[in-house]
Amino acid sequence: MRYSDLDRLISGKNFVIAVDFDDTLVETTEYPYFGQTTEMFHKLLRIQRDFPNTQFILYTCREGDELDMAVKFLETNGFRIDAVNTDVKSSLKWKKTGRKPFAHIYIDDRAYEASCNFVTEAFDELLESEKPREYAEKIQTEYL
Repeated sequence: MRYSDLDRLISGKNFVIAVDFDDTLVETTEYPYFGQTTEMFHKLLRIQRDFPNTQFILYTCREGDELDMAVKFLETNGFRIDAVNTDVKSSLKWKKTGRKPFAHIYIDDRAYEASCNFVTEAFDELLESEKPREYAEKIQTEYL
């Protein structure tokens, strides 16, 4: 996550997160079945609550009934989804549609692990910080 992205999130500007479902938001036991929600699910739920400027894209390989099952599960558990495998409406004002939706960050269990760990740590510290702006500046100087 870049400093400018973190700053955008903190300052209340539109912020888009694309997130995978299986083994990212829920523990997948035997596809298409899944179990409990993950730690990332609960962190992102807090991000939704604490930063209402966030929009979420469910970015998954699921299709048909399996996709419907995932969307229904998220809705039932209070996780807001603004788009599924496509751009959120605010992105379409400046971007043409394409195969990959625009997001400020992409969260997926199959992503490069160091990036996922950094995002997880950044969210942890941001959610616990009493001064988010100072935390964003710290990230700028220490990590970038």
